[in-house]
Amino acid sequence: MQSLGVTLLVATLINICNSAAHHDDVNIVSRSEWQAKQPKNVPIKLESNPPNLIVISHTDLAHGGSYCVTKKSCSRMVRKLQTIHQDYQGYDDIAYNFLIGGDGTIYEGRGWDVQGTHTKNFNSKSLGIALIGDFESRPPYAEQVNGLKMFLKYAVEENKLDKGYKLIGQSEVENTNSPGLRVSEIIKKWEHWSVEP
Repeated sequence: MQSLGVTLLVATLINICNSAAHHDDVNIVSRSEWQAKQPKNVPIKLESNPPNLIVISHTDLAHGGSYCVTKKSCSRMVRKLQTIHQDYQGYDDIAYNFLIGGDGTIYEGRGWDVQGTHTKNFNSKSLGIALIGDFESRPPYAEQVNGLKMFLKYAVEENKLDKGYKLIGQSEVENTNSPGLRVSEIIKKWEHWSVEP
């Protein structure tokens, strides 16, 4: 009986170590860390969890989405975007579920399991991820692309995203240039890319 207990303890420690190592690959800055304001209303849950659709956007320069490569500058940018979305566009909160800075760091927007306001007619069934910056003519940072890949893998492993998910650019379903030509060129080559959601 004692050897069974030791075996279970060792197995648990191995799982904890493996989980901790994996979490080191994905750095998620929480809302409290980037000093988010409270949402104006209670967040609405997604229609299905885990969702099976990812919508990729960029923040673009016209809507306050400059480039950033440090936690300090990206946190400032995410706060600015939240203010624009809440105070000028009338959203309850920042539009996206998550954002990715130029250094590959992930910023929790609305977070898991809740609807965003990133893509009309698709908010209730998708996670919206925005790369911070304007990528119509400029390519995203390699760290951003890698951060997105690692985040998607992490989301599947944590059962926050269906393993058979589809990946689309926002421009596939809305009249917009988001996520920008240079991001679209990259994600259209990925395994989960889909022309239709």
